[in-house]
Amino acid sequence: MYIDPSLRILVVDSTEEVSPVLTQMLSQIGIKEIETVISPVDGLALLREKKIDIVITDWQTEPMDGAEFIQTVRADVSLFETRFLVVTADVEPSKVLEAYRAGADGYAIAPFSARSPARVRAS
Repeated sequence: MYIDPSLRILVVDSTEEVSPVLTQMLSQIGIKEIETVISPVDGLALLREKKIDIVITDWQTEPMDGAEFIQTVRADVSLFETRFLVVTADVEPSKVLEAYRAGADGYAIAPFSARSPARVRAS
């Protein structure tokens, strides 16, 4: 599978464990532009400053949750096409459905490895 190394990725996660792991995994597959922030508010500010292709976000974030974050970005015409991958430890089907309804493009169940498949909704 080809991964475009020019992708610009934003990781939004408040835990000190997940962001470094994701950053390392992304670096290992050749991604060079990786930004990390600890809250969706910081993520939204960065999205408005820089061109980001994909946001990898935790679902359970503060002060806004993953659904609110995605919906806020989707409501902004200049950011609408930003792709979202939700990372969650919650395997409840209703939560996965909620993520898709909010506008997520895919999800991954944590914990995971670089070889774990993400579920991606066809566009």
